[in-house]
This record gives sequence, C-alpha cells and structure tokens, in this order.
Amino acid sequence: MRMIRSLPESITRAELLQQLPDEQSALERVFATHDEPPAGYKVRQVCLYGVAECLRSELVPKLLGSGDIAGFGRLMTISHNGDRVTRLANGRRVPFHTDASDAALDRLIADLESGDAERVEAARLYRQPGGYECSCEELDELVDCALGCPGVVGARLIGAGLGGSVAVLVARTQTDSLLANLTAQYYRPRGLPVATAVCQPVAGASVLAP
Repeated sequence: MRMIRSLPESITRAELLQQLPDEQSALERVFATHDEPPAGYKVRQVCLYGVAECLRSELVPKLLGSGDIAGFGRLMTISHNGDRVTRLANGRRVPFHTDASDAALDRLIADLESGDAERVEAARLYRQPGGYECSCEELDELVDCALGCPGVVGARLIGAGLGGSVAVLVARTQTDSLLANLTAQYYRPRGLPVATAVCQPVAGASVLAP
C-alpha cells in the first residue's frame, strides 16, 4: 500500500515526458490517439486497480476450489466497482470516483497496521476497487439492477468495458427472477430487445489423451 501511496495521484503529459525522456517517441504516439485529460492521467487509482485486480485473480482459484461461491461473487462486485463510473444515489445516477488521495491511503495504511482483525481485513489491497473507470452508465445500471435481485452473489462488466456486457453470478433457482427483473427494470423502460443468455460454467481447457 505504501508503494501505491508513493505514486502521484495524477500526472500531465509534460511531466511524463520529463520523467521518461527515453520514451518520448512511444509516449507521443500514444498522446496522438486522444486529447489530454484536463486533470491529467489518474496514475494512482489506475495502479491501485491493477495491483488489486492481480491479487483478486490469485484468490479466485482458491475460492472456487473450496466452494466459496459467495466469496468469488464479492470479488466480482469489488472488481466492477473499480471499473464503474456511476452509482445510484437517492434514486438517480451520479458520477462515481475512487478516492485515492493521500488521506484515503493513509487511513488504509493505519488500518493495516492497527492490529484490529476487522480493520486489517477491510483494508487489504485485494479489497480495494481502485479506479480504472472503463465502464459506462448503462453497464453500471445493469450491474446494480442485478445486485438488487434475490440469489445474485456478484456482478461485473466483462470484456473491455466501454459498452460491452455484464456477467452475473446467480443461484440457478433464481435465474428466471433475475431475467424478469432485468427485463422490467432495464430493457423494457428503454424499449430495447432483451439481450440475455443463461450460461453454466464448465471445465476449462485441458489436455486430451489420444
């Protein structure tokens, strides 16, 4: 956490070029693809997301291997919170931003060093969503609709975001209820055709003996 804290919250193009003079050509090729963000590039919250996401990925095989589906679902939701750009507040969507300020990370560091088991666990790096911000309002709304349905233990965007799809982990007995709620709360109000698919996980890739 202290390594993340040592990073700047944001950085401008001029600062990047100054710090990485040997990468000027590569940086300028990237810069040419988009306008510079007014507040600079959000280095710290993106790195927080990336490191925490790697830790979450390491935990997944252990959770699934032990049958902790609820734990896996919680990681899905935390991961989406690192991607989200909106949240529901008082019945309407408002912008969502991750707090990666010095003060916020100092609080997490203090919790990790507190010796209090609950505070330590809540502050662990894998529990922090970070802020990659590759979602969109529609995906956030689909995820929030799903999380409000009985039997749902996790939901998150899948693919590269920016308007893709969401995956929802739901008890088999509540699948029909989930689809009905998504239809009533998301698709029908927008006049959109229902675009859902029920999937069941199977064994992954493996070597087949001749």
